[in-house]
Amino acid sequence: MPSAASAPPPTSTGTGGATTPPGAAPRILWGIVAVCAVFGMCGSFVQTVGTALSPADGPGLIVSVIRYFSYFTILTNLFVALVAVSLTVGRRPGPLLRVLTLNAVTGIVITGVVNWFLLRPGAVIAPGMPTILDTVQHMLVPVLAPVVWLVIGPRGHVHARTFAASLVFPLAYLVWTLVHGAVTSWYPYPFIDIPRVGYASALTVGGLILVIMCALAALCWAWDGWRARRVRA
Repeated sequence: MPSAASAPPPTSTGTGGATTPPGAAPRILWGIVAVCAVFGMCGSFVQTVGTALSPADGPGLIVSVIRYFSYFTILTNLFVALVAVSLTVGRRPGPLLRVLTLNAVTGIVITGVVNWFLLRPGAVIAPGMPTILDTVQHMLVPVLAPVVWLVIGPRGHVHARTFAASLVFPLAYLVWTLVHGAVTSWYPYPFIDIPRVGYASALTVGGLILVIMCALAALCWAWDGWRARRVRA
């Protein structure tokens, strides 16, 4: 039987039995995710502002910024950045950060899948920085963030209230997209562009994405509970 001196350090426990792996590895891995997500966000935002301020005719700075934050890709990358930075600096996740983490993990997966199967085929992206930013936000972060969360957590943070609260974001995003599109006639993605595809098709795709995000959140809930029990065992 190992002595107290040789025993491994205990896992820190938060509210509701939540566990966080000890050591520097979690912070390092989340730090890598944070660097990638923040780089993608800052780069794409500067690119958007630069285009809006160019002499060519365009929608203007305010409209460009509103449209920028109307993309599901941007919002989910923003969520990942906020979560990754918080976990890197060692902040203990409260209720809001737990919901944001679940939205970040599930939403960024959808970002990667939708881009790969629906948007990337036939897409033309300018070489150089636009290609780098597109790769970071649509491929690198959608792979890194879920893998890091699946492997190192933090664990024990997904409960029934977390799951229910996480559904607010996709519902609110769908409502915003439809209302904003009806008012401005601008839609962030072609598959939800109502003048082009019609209400039936747009709502079908939007509803399908909601169902998938709900299913992913349920799977994360189950995985989180299983891993938390293993850590405590």
